[in-house]
Amino acid sequence: MVSIEQAGAVDEFVLAKFGNNYKQLQGGERLYHCPNPPHTDKKKSCSVNIELCVYNCHGCDFQGSFYQLAKDMGWEKPHLLIPNNGNSTIVHNGSLPSKPKPKKIKKPTFTMKELADIQKENVSRLKNNMDKHWDGYLWDEDLIDLLDIGVCTRGIWQFAHHNRDGDIIAIRSHKGGIIGDGRAKWYAQHLIYDYDYDKDWILAEGEKDFKTSFSRNGQVITGTCGAKSIPKNRDGNYDFSPFKYFTFNSNGYVAYDNDDSGKKYGLIIGQEIKKECPSHNIFQIQWGDDCADKFDITDAYDEDASKGIKYMEAVMNARKIKLPAIKLNSFDILRGSDADTRPIKHSIQIVDKLIVKDKMAVFGGTAGCNKSMLSMQVGMAVANDEDEVLGFKINEKGLKVLYVDTECGIDEMNRRYNLIKKNFQNWHGSDRFIMISRKAKIISDVFDDVEDMLRMEAPDIVYYDCLYNMSNSKDISKNHNLSPITDRITDFKMGYNNTPILIAHATKGNHEQGLTMDRIAGGSHLQNWAEHIVLLTRTNMENRRMLRIDKSRSVGFPTCYYGMEWDGDKFFMENIGVIDNYREWLVSEQKKLMWSEYLNNIPVDTFTTKDWLNEVEIMGGKSISTAKGYLREMVASGVLTTPHKGSGIYTKNMKVIVADNNEE
Repeated sequence: MVSIEQAGAVDEFVLAKFGNNYKQLQGGERLYHCPNPPHTDKKKSCSVNIELCVYNCHGCDFQGSFYQLAKDMGWEKPHLLIPNNGNSTIVHNGSLPSKPKPKKIKKPTFTMKELADIQKENVSRLKNNMDKHWDGYLWDEDLIDLLDIGVCTRGIWQFAHHNRDGDIIAIRSHKGGIIGDGRAKWYAQHLIYDYDYDKDWILAEGEKDFKTSFSRNGQVITGTCGAKSIPKNRDGNYDFSPFKYFTFNSNGYVAYDNDDSGKKYGLIIGQEIKKECPSHNIFQIQWGDDCADKFDITDAYDEDASKGIKYMEAVMNARKIKLPAIKLNSFDILRGSDADTRPIKHSIQIVDKLIVKDKMAVFGGTAGCNKSMLSMQVGMAVANDEDEVLGFKINEKGLKVLYVDTECGIDEMNRRYNLIKKNFQNWHGSDRFIMISRKAKIISDVFDDVEDMLRMEAPDIVYYDCLYNMSNSKDISKNHNLSPITDRITDFKMGYNNTPILIAHATKGNHEQGLTMDRIAGGSHLQNWAEHIVLLTRTNMENRRMLRIDKSRSVGFPTCYYGMEWDGDKFFMENIGVIDNYREWLVSEQKKLMWSEYLNNIPVDTFTTKDWLNEVEIMGGKSISTAKGYLREMVASGVLTTPHKGSGIYTKNMKVIVADNNEE
């Protein structure tokens, strides 16, 4: 028992340390503002128990016993603050005793045999009192044994839940508790998997409506835990196995009760089934305005035992369940009905034939063809608001260009820029032509820096020079190495609204094939990704180049070859016109020399394949396939003509001119 002296000491200590502003709780516990200086307590967070003589702030680490706090403060007679409960731990650590956790009452478990025995008594009880319990219901008596329906001693319906083998795994009291497996499950699993999957099915709310509909030959399904619960499988996913095998010939009807819960959750489960079985036709019945709240299938047949008119009308007025509108992360949805009224966005050619707005482009070229200089020339012409470049009209003005260099370095970029700039009579595009050049020793991923520039400068056109260096020396013929690059450029294009142009190298060899996109290093993936492809190559003349457009998904384009003249002194490219026979520009001097020697050794203008093979194979020592290959190349180049393929007759058409290397 606490002495008067001890009680007075506690009151005096609490008043001095915690004050007199508190909220009384149960027992001897109070809530005070925390007196701990670092804690600005606006809400009375400190629990003080005057019986246990302890304190504990719930907002900081201020806690302990009155005794220890009094000693720390130099309080006179701190021993009077020790509680008389024999609990010395409170004195030392000051922890308030935790409230005892309520003990969990373990629910009794039942074996399937025990459940079967219990329900057997319930079924027997129902059969012995049919006039009291069954009369007035609209169910077939066969259901009693088929579904193991019974009543308890209090006359409450007892519904058995079965597994697919027909064993009883739970018993639910109508609108009450459940014993056995209490998880949400599909009711009457031993019956519902034997339905005719070509006929309509019904999803009802509860066991009563199941029995009413089943008694009328309805292929009915219901859950065991109300409208809000959807059974799940062992993996924790929704279990829609009873619905999977219904065919296109069947319709499904969600027939939940006429109340807010039935309408809301009936639609939800219908949509969930539709997600799992998208080909199914699923409807939600619509109860009439004359149906009372919570009206259900059983109520409809109570009113009209033969037809259940209100239920039939609800089925007739059913609304088809559609999946809610979704927003895709990677795609935009365009339905024909929307496209009918959507304004058409026509493709705009920023530069005729060369640059199409908002289209991902590839500019591919052979080694040494000056593709980087030509790209800079075009980009600078656009930034300078020129009327044309290389003879191609510039249609859009006021555009900003970002040139991303990963090859030559900042000093070389500066040299090229200033040399090209001199060719524009009135240069004023400096603020709209921005260059970034990768540092020589930095070989890491450049795209994060590029994205920072896109945010800062918001360019309209972005040149990426070049593809190979952005791959960090990976094999770009492999799609898995190339797709991360094209994916990132695509994201930049979509996210920052620019037109990307990716500069790429051509593969080695096959020079005589001309300009085809198959020669671009990057394979089929790059060709499929690109929406516009422009190609450039060197020729057998020192300063001559050829340019060709080989693909465009959005605009028409010519397939001709344009001759380009590179002026190394001016550092500028000029368009010299369309080339009639591009192959003449591609044949090497060494090959032309061989052609000339063999043709000069044949004295007549018209000769046969045999004559040619005699000269090239026998006299020249070449193989038959090489000799015939020369014939095909000379026909393609226009040096020879033939009446038709396979005729074996050839006529000299033009003289093969070979450069004179002896000129001084």
